[in-house]
Amino acid sequence: MENKQKVLQCYSCGNETLMNLVGEHRSDWGCPEDLHETCNYQLYICPICGKPTLLETYWNECQQRYTYNGEIEDYEEHTILFPVSTIKTNNLPVEVKSAFESALKTKNIDTAVCLIALRRTLEIVCKEKGAVGHNLWKKIEDLSNKGILPPELKHASVITKTYGNMGAHDADISTTKQELEQVIEFVQYILDYLYILPAKINKIQEKMARAKDEEGEE
Repeated sequence: MENKQKVLQCYSCGNETLMNLVGEHRSDWGCPEDLHETCNYQLYICPICGKPTLLETYWNECQQRYTYNGEIEDYEEHTILFPVSTIKTNNLPVEVKSAFESALKTKNIDTAVCLIALRRTLEIVCKEKGAVGHNLWKKIEDLSNKGILPPELKHASVITKTYGNMGAHDADISTTKQELEQVIEFVQYILDYLYILPAKINKIQEKMARAKDEEGEE
Protein backbone atom coordinates (compact mmCIF):
# COMPACT_ATOMS: atom_id res chain seq x y z
CA MET A 1 0.00 0.00 0.00
CA GLU A 2 1.37 3.40 -0.95
CA ASN A 3 1.94 6.00 1.74
CA LYS A 4 -1.04 8.35 1.26
CA GLN A 5 -2.30 11.37 3.11
CA LYS A 6 -5.57 13.29 2.94
CA VAL A 7 -6.99 16.37 4.64
CA LEU A 8 -10.13 15.28 6.53
CA GLN A 9 -12.35 16.49 9.32
CA CYS A 10 -11.78 14.46 12.49
CA TYR A 11 -15.10 14.21 14.29
CA SER A 12 -13.37 12.77 17.36
CA CYS A 13 -11.36 15.90 18.19
CA GLY A 14 -12.99 18.43 15.84
CA ASN A 15 -9.83 19.30 13.90
CA GLU A 16 -9.43 19.40 10.13
CA THR A 17 -5.97 18.03 9.50
CA LEU A 18 -3.73 16.02 7.20
CA MET A 19 -4.27 12.36 8.11
CA ASN A 20 -2.20 9.30 7.26
CA LEU A 21 -3.76 6.36 5.42
CA VAL A 22 -3.16 3.11 7.34
CA GLY A 23 -5.53 0.70 5.60
CA GLU A 24 -7.56 0.36 2.41
CA HIS A 25 -10.06 -2.04 0.87
CA ARG A 26 -11.82 -1.85 -2.49
CA SER A 27 -14.95 -3.63 -3.70
CA ASP A 28 -16.05 -3.67 -7.35
CA TRP A 29 -19.36 -4.62 -8.94
CA GLY A 30 -20.34 -5.05 -12.57
CA CYS A 31 -23.15 -3.02 -14.13
CA PRO A 32 -25.06 -3.54 -17.40
CA GLU A 33 -23.18 -2.65 -20.60
CA ASP A 34 -19.88 -3.38 -18.82
CA LEU A 35 -20.10 -0.27 -16.65
CA HIS A 36 -18.84 -0.54 -13.10
CA GLU A 37 -19.33 0.78 -9.59
CA THR A 38 -16.78 0.78 -6.81
CA CYS A 39 -16.70 1.26 -3.05
CA ASN A 40 -13.28 2.16 -1.70
CA TYR A 41 -12.81 2.09 2.08
CA GLN A 42 -9.86 3.96 3.58
CA LEU A 43 -8.83 4.08 7.23
CA TYR A 44 -7.01 7.24 8.31
CA ILE A 45 -5.45 8.15 11.66
CA CYS A 46 -5.71 11.66 13.07
CA PRO A 47 -2.21 12.89 14.07
CA ILE A 48 -3.70 15.13 16.76
CA CYS A 49 -5.89 12.76 18.80
CA GLY A 50 -4.70 9.42 17.37
CA LYS A 51 -8.23 8.19 16.62
CA PRO A 52 -9.37 6.58 13.34
CA THR A 53 -11.59 7.92 10.57
CA LEU A 54 -13.14 5.52 8.05
CA LEU A 55 -13.83 7.13 4.66
CA GLU A 56 -16.01 5.50 2.00
CA THR A 57 -15.66 6.67 -1.60
CA TYR A 58 -18.46 5.43 -3.87
CA TRP A 59 -17.86 5.70 -7.61
CA ASN A 60 -20.44 4.77 -10.25
CA GLU A 61 -19.84 4.87 -13.97
CA CYS A 62 -23.54 4.15 -14.55
CA GLN A 63 -24.72 7.37 -12.92
CA GLN A 64 -23.07 10.09 -14.96
CA ARG A 65 -23.77 13.74 -14.29
CA TYR A 66 -23.05 17.10 -15.86
CA THR A 67 -20.48 19.48 -14.38
CA TYR A 68 -20.84 23.26 -14.27
CA ASN A 69 -18.87 23.39 -17.52
CA GLY A 70 -21.37 21.12 -19.26
CA GLU A 71 -18.97 18.16 -19.28
CA ILE A 72 -20.02 14.65 -18.24
CA GLU A 73 -18.35 13.01 -15.25
CA ASP A 74 -18.88 9.75 -13.38
CA TYR A 75 -20.79 9.89 -10.11
CA GLU A 76 -18.64 9.98 -6.97
CA GLU A 77 -19.73 10.32 -3.35
CA HIS A 78 -17.63 10.61 -0.18
CA THR A 79 -18.99 9.58 3.22
CA ILE A 80 -17.32 9.38 6.62
CA LEU A 81 -18.62 6.10 8.08
CA PHE A 82 -16.79 6.36 11.39
CA PRO A 83 -16.95 7.95 13.91
CA VAL A 84 -20.18 9.56 12.63
CA SER A 85 -21.78 6.83 10.53
CA THR A 86 -25.29 8.32 10.84
CA ILE A 87 -24.34 11.80 9.65
CA LYS A 88 -25.08 12.62 6.02
CA THR A 89 -24.38 15.95 4.31
CA ASN A 90 -24.48 15.06 0.60
CA ASN A 91 -27.06 17.01 -1.45
CA LEU A 92 -27.36 19.79 1.13
CA PRO A 93 -27.22 23.47 0.11
CA VAL A 94 -23.72 24.84 0.70
CA GLU A 95 -24.70 27.15 3.58
CA VAL A 96 -26.76 24.46 5.32
CA LYS A 97 -23.98 21.89 4.91
CA SER A 98 -21.38 24.31 6.29
CA ALA A 99 -23.51 25.16 9.34
CA PHE A 100 -24.27 21.52 10.17
CA GLU A 101 -20.66 20.42 9.76
CA SER A 102 -19.54 23.31 11.97
CA ALA A 103 -21.89 22.03 14.68
CA LEU A 104 -20.50 18.50 14.38
CA LYS A 105 -16.95 19.76 14.79
CA THR A 106 -17.73 20.94 18.31
CA LYS A 107 -19.83 18.04 19.64
CA ASN A 108 -16.89 16.45 21.48
CA ILE A 109 -15.42 19.80 22.52
CA ASP A 110 -18.19 22.08 23.83
CA THR A 111 -21.80 20.92 24.25
CA ALA A 112 -23.24 24.44 24.56
CA VAL A 113 -21.48 25.65 21.39
CA CYS A 114 -22.67 22.57 19.51
CA LEU A 115 -26.30 23.18 20.56
CA ILE A 116 -26.10 26.82 19.48
CA ALA A 117 -24.63 25.75 16.13
CA LEU A 118 -27.44 23.20 15.62
CA ARG A 119 -29.99 25.95 16.27
CA ARG A 120 -28.17 28.13 13.74
CA THR A 121 -28.38 25.28 11.22
CA LEU A 122 -32.14 25.26 11.72
CA GLU A 123 -32.30 29.03 11.22
CA ILE A 124 -30.42 28.71 7.92
CA VAL A 125 -32.78 25.93 6.79
CA CYS A 126 -35.77 28.18 7.54
CA LYS A 127 -34.18 30.99 5.52
CA GLU A 128 -33.35 28.67 2.62
CA LYS A 129 -36.95 27.39 2.57
CA GLY A 130 -38.39 30.92 2.59
CA ALA A 131 -39.94 30.75 6.07
CA VAL A 132 -41.74 33.87 7.28
CA GLY A 133 -41.72 35.07 10.90
CA HIS A 134 -40.00 37.47 13.30
CA ASN A 135 -38.37 34.65 15.30
CA LEU A 136 -37.36 31.03 14.85
CA TRP A 137 -40.53 29.66 16.45
CA LYS A 138 -42.72 31.62 14.01
CA LYS A 139 -40.61 30.44 11.08
CA ILE A 140 -40.98 26.81 12.17
CA GLU A 141 -44.73 27.38 12.46
CA ASP A 142 -44.77 28.87 8.97
CA LEU A 143 -42.99 25.87 7.42
CA SER A 144 -45.39 23.55 9.25
CA ASN A 145 -48.48 25.46 8.10
CA LYS A 146 -47.21 25.33 4.51
CA GLY A 147 -46.82 21.56 4.75
CA ILE A 148 -43.04 21.74 4.29
CA LEU A 149 -42.45 20.27 7.76
CA PRO A 150 -44.68 17.38 8.93
CA PRO A 151 -45.82 17.45 12.60
CA GLU A 152 -43.07 15.13 13.83
CA LEU A 153 -40.31 17.25 12.32
CA LYS A 154 -41.99 20.40 13.59
CA HIS A 155 -41.64 19.01 17.12
CA ALA A 156 -38.03 17.99 16.40
CA SER A 157 -37.35 21.55 15.24
CA VAL A 158 -38.86 23.04 18.40
CA ILE A 159 -36.74 20.73 20.56
CA THR A 160 -33.61 21.77 18.64
CA LYS A 161 -34.53 25.44 19.08
CA THR A 162 -35.09 24.95 22.83
CA TYR A 163 -31.77 23.17 23.38
CA GLY A 164 -30.04 25.85 21.31
CA ASN A 165 -31.53 28.51 23.57
CA MET A 166 -30.30 26.57 26.60
CA GLY A 167 -26.80 26.50 25.13
CA ALA A 168 -26.87 30.26 24.53
CA HIS A 169 -28.43 31.46 27.79
CA ASP A 170 -28.06 28.82 30.50
CA ALA A 171 -24.60 29.06 32.06
CA ASP A 172 -25.31 26.03 34.21
CA ILE A 173 -26.46 23.85 31.32
CA SER A 174 -26.21 20.12 32.02
CA THR A 175 -26.87 18.18 28.84
CA THR A 176 -25.90 14.53 28.59
CA LYS A 177 -24.01 13.10 25.66
CA GLN A 178 -27.12 11.06 24.79
CA GLU A 179 -29.29 14.19 24.69
CA LEU A 180 -26.80 15.96 22.45
CA GLU A 181 -26.67 12.99 20.08
CA GLN A 182 -30.49 12.97 19.94
CA VAL A 183 -30.63 16.65 19.00
CA ILE A 184 -28.04 15.99 16.26
CA GLU A 185 -30.23 13.11 15.03
CA PHE A 186 -33.29 15.39 15.00
CA VAL A 187 -31.47 17.89 12.79
CA GLN A 188 -30.31 15.04 10.54
CA TYR A 189 -33.91 13.82 10.18
CA ILE A 190 -34.96 17.33 9.15
CA LEU A 191 -32.16 17.57 6.57
CA ASP A 192 -32.91 14.06 5.29
CA TYR A 193 -36.58 14.90 4.75
CA LEU A 194 -36.08 18.33 3.18
CA TYR A 195 -32.99 17.73 1.03
CA ILE A 196 -31.40 14.28 0.96
CA LEU A 197 -34.47 12.10 0.35
CA PRO A 198 -35.86 14.35 -2.45
CA ALA A 199 -32.43 14.33 -4.14
CA LYS A 200 -32.29 10.53 -4.03
CA ILE A 201 -35.82 10.23 -5.42
CA ASN A 202 -35.02 12.67 -8.24
CA LYS A 203 -31.89 10.73 -9.11
CA ILE A 204 -33.81 7.45 -9.45
CA GLN A 205 -36.62 9.13 -11.39
CA GLU A 206 -34.12 10.65 -13.82
CA LYS A 207 -32.52 7.25 -14.35
CA MET A 208 -35.93 5.65 -14.96
CA ALA A 209 -36.86 8.44 -17.41
CA ARG A 210 -33.61 7.95 -19.36
CA ALA A 211 -34.20 4.21 -19.54
CA LYS A 212 -37.75 4.82 -20.81
CA ASP A 213 -36.51 7.26 -23.44
CA GLU A 214 -33.87 4.77 -24.60
CA GLU A 215 -36.53 2.05 -24.93
CA GLY A 216 -38.65 4.40 -27.04
CA GLU A 217 -35.75 5.04 -29.40
CA GLU A 218 -35.33 1.34 -30.18
